[in-house]
Amino acid sequence: MEQLEGQVKFYAGPKDKGKFKGIVRSSLNTIYEKDGELILSLLRKAEESPISRPVDPKKLARKAASLYRVEAKKGTRKQPTLVSVPGPEELPASVVEEMQEVVSEPAATTRHAEIQYLLLTLGRTWDSMFG
Repeated sequence: MEQLEGQVKFYAGPKDKGKFKGIVRSSLNTIYEKDGELILSLLRKAEESPISRPVDPKKLARKAASLYRVEAKKGTRKQPTLVSVPGPEELPASVVEEMQEVVSEPAATTRHAEIQYLLLTLGRTWDSMFG
């Protein structure tokens, strides 16, 4: 992706790193012709002279996701395509412990209060993980 920085519309600069404005994740979207030509030329160059890169063994060991056939709308037409559904996410041990603490606490006086409490602790967990 570093080769694309500053050369395509969806990766204009460092502020787009890791986001790519949804283009890469939403593979059914069309992209600008110039961007497509650049990506195709880079793919062909990589095919001619591949570069070996290190890969995380955990990611490599993961089973391939099952593919499901769906129909995506493109304008007024429906186009058949295959999509994958990612597997469950592994949570850090600290988050699992905190979730177990929440479950072991005494029941709230009302269901509403219990839900509010869980939402508050979820926000705290989210902030500690990604904030």
